[in-house]
Amino acid sequence: MSPATQRRTTLLVVTTGSGLALGLTGPLVPVLAVHLGATAFGAGAAVAALQVPVVVLGLLGSRWIPRLPLRRTVTASLVLCAAGAGVAALAAYPLLVAGRALQGVGVALLTGAAGYALTSGGGRAGGGAGFGSFQAAWFAGIAAGPVAALAVALAGGDLVTATFAAAAAVASAAAILAAAAVRGERNTHRPRLGLPERHGPRPPRRLLLLSGAGQATRSGLAVTIVPLVGAGDGLSTGTLLAALTALGVADVLAMLAASRLPPRLDRRAAMAVACAWGLIALTLIGLGATALTFVLGCAALGVTVGATWVLPAALVLDTAQQLESAFGWYRIACDTGLLLGALVAGLLALTGPTTALGLWTVPLLATGALALAVRPRPAADHRVPTAHLVPQTAPRTAATTPEEALP
Repeated sequence: MSPATQRRTTLLVVTTGSGLALGLTGPLVPVLAVHLGATAFGAGAAVAALQVPVVVLGLLGSRWIPRLPLRRTVTASLVLCAAGAGVAALAAYPLLVAGRALQGVGVALLTGAAGYALTSGGGRAGGGAGFGSFQAAWFAGIAAGPVAALAVALAGGDLVTATFAAAAAVASAAAILAAAAVRGERNTHRPRLGLPERHGPRPPRRLLLLSGAGQATRSGLAVTIVPLVGAGDGLSTGTLLAALTALGVADVLAMLAASRLPPRLDRRAAMAVACAWGLIALTLIGLGATALTFVLGCAALGVTVGATWVLPAALVLDTAQQLESAFGWYRIACDTGLLLGALVAGLLALTGPTTALGLWTVPLLATGALALAVRPRPAADHRVPTAHLVPQTAPRTAATTPEEALP
């Protein structure tokens, strides 16, 4: 196995571990917040608490995090995820919010470091495919989270304490693996706080807006409203976790498929189709007739959630003039969408979870229309000069081909 392949494999394994740690507790956050006395908006705020540091670090750290030492940054991100789960396990609403915020710092570091390392190493497949691999690995872990939480619940004991403790243990194990096995490159570009540099044109505003709208669908529907609908319908914990697992599996499969669409297929049209499919999923979930209907609706929604994250990434990163800058702007748009999606969903949930589910058809339709309104840009060579990257474990040698200069 070549060093590049080994580095990629290790990063994907560590990313999956981080996703598993988040997936163990993520579906329980809005339900737990309500159980601790919060309103429906407070439940949305608890979900959004993870996104606040992600947005702040996305704004200020786009030229900072990707240039930090890869191993130490990824290890620190996982340690923070473990600490956040431990704090949230104390089962008080303020501590739940504080723990989510700590996890948010870890997510920002992981995405900025491991996500960019995999994106910039996409080779001829494109930056969108590289980032799609990161997303799929992360959400494969998240999809397995509800199953692991169900296993913890069946083992007995307090569900909240046990699942958050299990999440802390998984993140700690992934941190140990990252510290021992992740290898990166030394970046001679000095880390800087601030917005992304403008090397070439910034991604089109409509495309960035589309990226944020896709992420709002994830945090607003899949993470906030859908769990509240299931809890409001009186579904058992096992049924709710099974439904969220079905959503997660479909989510990962959709991300893998969407990130590898043939170039001849129009990503904008695929995005519009994904939004239309989401309307069918909302109808199934809103029926609330049986547990089977809810599970099937969640599985259908997973296709929309996965596609609406990956497709804008392909549109932005595969046509980027300068990858680090485009990656930074894309992350800012996505992180803002995640934050606003959770907050808007919390506000809509004040009218009742089922009503909020119906109201979300409006932003879903708007996202599909926006996708069709985006003007395509000719594909650019996403590969960036990497002469400033110096391996930490071997002397620097001159690259003979562009592919050899890639991480």
